[in-house]
Amino acid sequence: MKTNCAAKIIATLAPATSTERTIRDLIKAAVDIFRLNFSHGDLLSHAVLLKRIRKVSSKLRVPVATMMDLPGPKIRVGEIPGGGIELKRLIG
Repeated sequence: MKTNCAAKIIATLAPATSTERTIRDLIKAAVDIFRLNFSHGDLLSHAVLLKRIRKVSSKLRVPVATMMDLPGPKIRVGEIPGGGIELKRLIG
């Protein structure tokens, strides 16, 4: 199942891959780290998923890590109140 290898396998969990059975199958297939994408979902759904990962990991007696991928700044396109903004060059 697991080997002592420097390379790590990361699997991103989504609604279609977040069942206990799928998590178990992924761990058995050598996944080392589960990535949770915090750009989607809410805190409660991520907490439930984290608890599910820990439960399956514990049952299999295989340690797995979790990685929380936090959303970065988002550029929004649309109407700006007041008609616009002035952009100033800061570098160069």
